[in-house]
Amino acid sequence: MQKQHAVVVHHLVYNFYIKKHMKIGIIYAMEEEIRAYYYNVKKFKKIQNETYGINIYISNSNKIILIKSGIGKVSSSIACTILIHTYKVHIIINIGSSGALKPYINISNFIIGKNISYHDVNLTSFQYKIGQIPGFPQKFNTNIFLRKQIKKILYKYKITFWEGLIISGDIFIHKSQDINKITKNFPDAIASDMESAAISQICFQYNKPVLIIKIISDDTNKKAPLIFKKSIQNISIQSYKIIEDYINIIKKLYKIGNINKNL
Repeated sequence: MQKQHAVVVHHLVYNFYIKKHMKIGIIYAMEEEIRAYYYNVKKFKKIQNETYGINIYISNSNKIILIKSGIGKVSSSIACTILIHTYKVHIIINIGSSGALKPYINISNFIIGKNISYHDVNLTSFQYKIGQIPGFPQKFNTNIFLRKQIKKILYKYKITFWEGLIISGDIFIHKSQDINKITKNFPDAIASDMESAAISQICFQYNKPVLIIKIISDDTNKKAPLIFKKSIQNISIQSYKIIEDYINIIKKLYKIGNINKNL
């Protein structure tokens, strides 16, 4: 009975703390991907982390932390760990560019990652599934409640989006042999990137709710590098209003205590 009482008290104290001190961490790989957000909001101070060579932007309220991780799995893992350990965030959002893996998905469409997997991990010789790291699932699930809230905003602005499997690895996908290999191993995958699986694994380890939002910048063919360079500048503009609205919704839900039970 005492143990049950202690659990209830702990839960109540934790919920009260979250409502008062909730922090959101946003990870983006490139400056171009979210530049419009902190330029337009203009309520952020910039911190240069010389140890890891990354840029951190902290809101005046200290409740929103943007971090430019750099490209790839290792860089994004470091950024995610900094957000969790140093800044004690409660929610992780990863936003950025990705390549389309389905012909019906167009440039500028939004992608919501329902589950995330590595495409460049192969330990099948040891009876693991393709993309699976020992001790972890093959696919990391993102938070259902956070996905539900972002979909409301995308519907509101009548933005075309797709929800499904994102595959991730340290390869910019544009060669036919890479595409063929990925589509064979992950026929349901709708988009590819270079950070989301590593971020999802860190969040899985630390039991942090995560949301993965991507905007299609190319269609993973031989022209992808050129298309990417042209479209990356628009990613920040497209994501700015969406992220601003989303953060406002999450903060409002926290304030009225209507989110803790859903995460």
